[in-house]
Amino acid sequence: MLSYIKAHNSLEEKTSDQTWEEGAIGHRTLHLLQIVYNELQQVNPDTDFIQQVFDHLSLNITFMLDPKHYEQNNHSLIMDRSLLAFAKITKSNPSLHSAIYKPTLKRALKNIDYIIDDSGLAREHATTYHIYNHNLDQKIIELIEKEDINPALQLKSLKKNDILLQLVKPDLTFPIWGDSGIENLNTHLAESFGNDQRVLDVIGGKELSSMVSFDNNIATLRTQAKDSSYVALFANYYSRTHKHNDDLQFIFQTLGIDILTDQGYYGYEDKHRPFLMSVFAHNSIAINDSDYVLGKEGQYSKLTGYWKSDDVEIVSAEHNMYDSITVKRKLYFIKPNVIVLQDWAESEDPKLIKSISEQFNFGEKANLNVKLSENIATVFFPKDIKAIVKSFTENDKITTQEVSRSRIQYSLTPIPQVKVRKEGNKLITVIEVQSDLYKTSVSNVQVQDGKIQYSKGGKKYNLAL
Repeated sequence: MLSYIKAHNSLEEKTSDQTWEEGAIGHRTLHLLQIVYNELQQVNPDTDFIQQVFDHLSLNITFMLDPKHYEQNNHSLIMDRSLLAFAKITKSNPSLHSAIYKPTLKRALKNIDYIIDDSGLAREHATTYHIYNHNLDQKIIELIEKEDINPALQLKSLKKNDILLQLVKPDLTFPIWGDSGIENLNTHLAESFGNDQRVLDVIGGKELSSMVSFDNNIATLRTQAKDSSYVALFANYYSRTHKHNDDLQFIFQTLGIDILTDQGYYGYEDKHRPFLMSVFAHNSIAINDSDYVLGKEGQYSKLTGYWKSDDVEIVSAEHNMYDSITVKRKLYFIKPNVIVLQDWAESEDPKLIKSISEQFNFGEKANLNVKLSENIATVFFPKDIKAIVKSFTENDKITTQEVSRSRIQYSLTPIPQVKVRKEGNKLITVIEVQSDLYKTSVSNVQVQDGKIQYSKGGKKYNLAL
């Protein structure tokens, strides 16, 4: 510790890019306070050492209190947590306590309110960071005086449980959305979120209904049956923070198996992460065989419509991440085993749109050997489950390749990807899961004359596109 302190005796001294990075400083300050506490527990504390630690702490405090180092993100909240902890041990010095506590309190509450949207979702584009932000916020609230806690913010914070209920899959895992790792809904997580009875009921086996939010632009569609089919579509965009180019992507779990999955992020490096973040690694739509760039003024991604009946749910969404092009998706979930996609691109200058393609990334239990036959791709899963991708657009092409998924940091698992591509601006594709495990499944799906035709339970149905 002393060697580190001696190497960083001013704000100008640094030994890495992380020396004076907001999150690193916040974490380091807590470690320094813990070291001082540990030293004070000794029979003969080394007061000279403690003084040197406090001298270095003063640099950290000075940096963290400086408004020019503060942004609306969780790294700044990490600094706030450390400042509030430091303020708590300076209560015997009212002026020092006030100089640290008051400005930190004001900006921390404002930052928390900003990061949590009206639905209760953290604006971090990732399940893992929704959980992380909740835990960080709770630590901050514990360090705030009771009279300073805003009831409106507390109410908003309670909505974070709604997000757990919205996102959780039937097997009690969560989508590996954005920069997420493996997350599970269990009693430990429920406890950290306040033991909401609704969450505990789901852990106990309660089936959830579909949840579609035009506040956070995420739609989760469910069957509430033994097949436990689940579809989640994401059109969520606030900033580049932990976000992937996953707009309009969806995932599909049925019969306890991840049929279509999200990709994970591997780590914060530049070899595997660029692909895993790209549109090509998600169950989404690529225009002109190219990716898009986030962060431009006026960009949006959003849900635009939702309709449901007992057997069908339809959700529509769009984004304008490509320059001068709007990409649209209409997803028909014909319960329990069929998804029909109507995808297209629009522009005031039609010449900008050369081609459109869809990528479908199948789960780790899928056989890497995909069967191709004209405009049909068949993906094989255990228990004689098959996922069939069939295109109903003329002059398109279906191909397959092996790509990678990263559920665990710095670990890759090969999975099969199916791609549907067409020169033009529109695709209509059907994904049908076939299995004898369904009680009543949808079959004989056709798309023609502007209608989806299918059979279920011995009856034939028509659904307008």
